[in-house]
Amino acid sequence: MSNIMLGDALRELRGPIDDLFSKLTGPDGETVWWPGFKKFLRKENPWSAWRTTKLGAFKSADDFRVMFNQENCRISDWASDLMSKPDFVKSLEGVNPDEEFDLAVMTTSELVGENRNASTAEVFAGAERLGLKKCPAWMGPKLRLDYKNQPKGEWLLIGMEPICYSDGHLHVFAVERHDSDLWLYSYSGYPRYVWDAGCPWVFVRPRK
Repeated sequence: MSNIMLGDALRELRGPIDDLFSKLTGPDGETVWWPGFKKFLRKENPWSAWRTTKLGAFKSADDFRVMFNQENCRISDWASDLMSKPDFVKSLEGVNPDEEFDLAVMTTSELVGENRNASTAEVFAGAERLGLKKCPAWMGPKLRLDYKNQPKGEWLLIGMEPICYSDGHLHVFAVERHDSDLWLYSYSGYPRYVWDAGCPWVFVRPRK
C-alpha cells in the first residue's frame, strides 16, 4: 500500500474512531458502551438478545410443575412456594402466549456502571437507566424449562418484582445448574440486599 493510500485509509477511519472514543468517554460510556465494546472484542454481538422466549401454553403454576416433572427439572421448596402466591398467578393473566420477549444478561457491575457490589434497588435502577425492563414472574420457571444447556455451576438471578414468600420475606427466582441437575431456586429480593459485582441478572430488553 502506498503512503497516499495509507493516508486516505487513516483519514477514513478517523471519523468512526473519534465517534467511538466520544461514546466510550461520554455519560453512557461506562454503563452502555464499554460493556458493549468488550463483548465486541470477545466476538459477541453486543446488541443482540441473549435469548428470546414466550409464555406458550402455560396458564397456571401447576402447568409448570407438571412440565418440570416431565423434563427432569428440579424446584426448591421456596421457589415452589413463590409460584403459589397471588403475584405469580397474576403475572400469567392477560399474557399473549405467542408474544416474544428478548432477554439480556448483565452483571451487577454492568448494571450499576461501576465495578462494585450493589443492592437490589441499585441493580433495578441501573437496569431501568439502560432501558431494560423487569421480567414477569413467570419468566423464572419458563427460563428454567427453556435453558437446558446451561453451563455447570452457572446461576442467573431473575430481575423481577420480588414476591413475598410465606415467611414474609421478599424473594426473586434464580435459574441454576449443579452438575447434571437443573434447578429453579429463589433468593432474597429485599431492596437493600447487596449482591456481588459479578452476579448475573436476566432482564427483558424491549424491542424498538
